[in-house]
Amino acid sequence: MLLVCSFTVWFWLPKSSLLLILFLILIE
Repeated sequence: MLLVCSFTVWFWLPKSSLLLILFLILIE
């Protein structure tokens, strides 16, 4: 279960950080 959770975090983190950067650019 923990392995799946860490894999999900590892998989989604680049996408979420990219979205966050785009969001910051948009609101600036």
